[in-house]
Amino acid sequence: MHLREQIPDTFLSVFSDFVPCLAPVDWGQRVAVAVSGGGDSMALLASVLEARRVNAVSQPLQVLTVDHKLRAASADEADMVASFCAQHNADHTILPWTGDRPASGIAERARIIRRDLLLAECRRQGIRQLLLAHTMDDVAETLLMRVRRGGLRGHASIAAQTNYSQISVLRPFLLLRRDVLRKALVDAGIPWVEDPSNSNLRFERPRVRRTLQTLDEGNFTTERIAAYATIMGRWRAMMARQIAATIESGCRLDGAELQLQSRSLRAIPRLIAVETLRELVRFTAGDAYMIDFAQATEAVDRILNVTGNATTFSAGRCVVSRGPDGVWTLSRALRDLPTLSIAAGQTICWDGRFVIELSDTADGPGEIRPHGTVPVIHPEHLPYAVNFRPRVLDGPVACTDEPVFAALSALVNA
Repeated sequence: MHLREQIPDTFLSVFSDFVPCLAPVDWGQRVAVAVSGGGDSMALLASVLEARRVNAVSQPLQVLTVDHKLRAASADEADMVASFCAQHNADHTILPWTGDRPASGIAERARIIRRDLLLAECRRQGIRQLLLAHTMDDVAETLLMRVRRGGLRGHASIAAQTNYSQISVLRPFLLLRRDVLRKALVDAGIPWVEDPSNSNLRFERPRVRRTLQTLDEGNFTTERIAAYATIMGRWRAMMARQIAATIESGCRLDGAELQLQSRSLRAIPRLIAVETLRELVRFTAGDAYMIDFAQATEAVDRILNVTGNATTFSAGRCVVSRGPDGVWTLSRALRDLPTLSIAAGQTICWDGRFVIELSDTADGPGEIRPHGTVPVIHPEHLPYAVNFRPRVLDGPVACTDEPVFAALSALVNA
C-alpha cells in the first residue's frame, strides 16, 4: 500500500487506453472523482490524470475520499490517496462519516452515506460532475442482486449517467473488467487497497462475486451477463417512455393526492402497468425506493378487477381508493408521519414529499407536525412556505428514466 517516493507522470501513460472512456466528461467544468483507495477508483483517478494531461486541462481536479471509519485502517487508506493526489497536483478532501452506525444493514447504510457525503461536498464546491469507478464486474454483480428482488427494470445495466438535481454522476468504466484495471496499476507501480469487506461472505455482494467467479469458469461469463444488462437497459428506456405516456394521459394531482384513470392501465401491457404503479406509489408516498414487484402486481390486479372487488387497499405507504368512473386515488397512509423541528432560515424536506422553508425573519424556531397527511407549522404565526415536491424528483434519475421524471415533474408543475 506504500507509494513510491515519486510516481512520474510518464507512468500514467499506461492508462492512455482508458482515456476514450472519459469522452462524456466536460473538461471545461470542474470535475470531482470519488476515490476510496481501492483498485477500481485508483485506476479511474490515474486515467483522469492522463486525460487531463492529454487535453491540457487547467481546471483544478477535486478528489473525494469517504472515510466510513468502519475499520481501523481506513484513515491510513485515505492518507494514501491524499499522498498520491499531492504528487499529482490534485486537490483532495476526506469526508468522514460521523453519525451513528446501524445494528444491521451496515453495507447499504454505508453506501447511502457515501453517496450523500459525496453529493453534499460537490454542491458545497459548486462541482457539477462526479466520476465513480463502477466496472463491468459491478454491472454483473448488481444484475444478479436485482434479479432476486423481482421486476424486470432492475435487469438493466447500472446507468452510465445519473442526475441528482444539478449534479451529473458519471460511470465511465462500465465496459472495463476489474482485472484489466488492476493490471494497469501494477504496470504503473500504483498501489491500491483491498477492502476486506469485499471478501466477507456475511454481505450479499461478496457472495454474488463468488458466484460470478464460478460462472466465469463456464460459458455464463461476466461479459455475457453485462451484455444482457446492456440490452435490458435499452428495453428499460423504451419502457420509461411508455410509463411517461401513461402518466401524462391518465394521471393528475389534487393537492398531494394522485388520481389515476384505471383505463390508462388497462390500455397498456400488464408488465408496463405494474411498473407504472410502482412509480406512482413511490411518488405519492415520498419514498426513496419502489414497492416490490409482487406487491405492485397485486395492486394492479385489484385496480383492474382481476382479483376481487376491493375498493380500498394499501400499497407500500399509500392508500389506494376507488372512486366513480374508474378513477382511483393514491394518497399517503396515515402512519409514520414525522414531527420535525425547523430553525429560522432553514429548509427541510418533510416526509419525503414537502419542501418547507421557514423565513429567516421568523422570531424563533418552529415545529412541523402532520395535519392529516400534510404538514402544518407550530406556532401558527411563523412565516413559512411549503411546496409539494416528492423526493424522487431530486434524483437519482438514471438517464434511461428521464421521461418518467419529466412526466412526474409536469404533474407537480401543472
